[in-house]
Amino acid sequence: MNGLPDNSTARGRRSGGFTLLELIAVIGIVALMATVVVGGFTGMAEAMARTAAWQSLQRAVMLAREDATIDGNDTYLFAVDVDRFCLVRKAGVVTGVVNGERPWGIGESTKNCKWIVDEYADLADRWESLGVTLQTTADGDLTTEAATLAEIITEDYDGTLVFDIDTGSYARITTPSHWESSIDAWVFGVEKDASGFAVNNRYGWVTQPVYALPEGWVFEGTWNDDGTKKDSAIKNIKVHFEPGGKLEKSVSIKLEKPASGQKMEISVTNTGVKPVKN
Repeated sequence: MNGLPDNSTARGRRSGGFTLLELIAVIGIVALMATVVVGGFTGMAEAMARTAAWQSLQRAVMLAREDATIDGNDTYLFAVDVDRFCLVRKAGVVTGVVNGERPWGIGESTKNCKWIVDEYADLADRWESLGVTLQTTADGDLTTEAATLAEIITEDYDGTLVFDIDTGSYARITTPSHWESSIDAWVFGVEKDASGFAVNNRYGWVTQPVYALPEGWVFEGTWNDDGTKKDSAIKNIKVHFEPGGKLEKSVSIKLEKPASGQKMEISVTNTGVKPVKN
């Protein structure tokens, strides 16, 4: 009434919104909080991936030690690729190698592969696990059980992996181990182009499915800049537990995650398995 502005009305209009300066301030705070949250989540995810990489190797190494202790056989952890590894139990020593078609008579069956001969090791468990026993009649005819071998020899057999322990080479078994009475030895077939498995070389079966490192992690130094594998470097990654669980020698295994630049080192000794701070 006196011509002065109504302050209550002005205050009402003011409380109905934000000034541009206030909006900018709020947006800045939200952006800062988002940066903190995302950065924290990324760091947490990287830490979890690092822990998973460490734990996957730790469990495998401890399982290898346990197998060597319980079974009383040399047990190994071998790398088979830039990001995969497996456990191998020594089975025997190669005493003979035959390339080509099967030279021993089981029916008319033949198979073109690399035949590994072992005159000393008892490989019965590998064959008996299939529920088959190898026997012949007095006239030398095959029994029903032994005839199964002829079927496996002529058909595709997707067997497990076998390692040449001395060279770090490995191959897929194409015919399971079985006793050959004509030569008084155990025999099994591997892929015909398999490397290694020379006479006097030690060999062993892969005892578990092949393990894989968490996504993004690889064994350090196992690949070239162009993405190809360094097979020689892969073959050098090995942990050996002697019968009874004693470690042959302390081993250091290095991992890296190229996309993030993360690296870690794992030490395996007779006193345990632990990550090395780096």
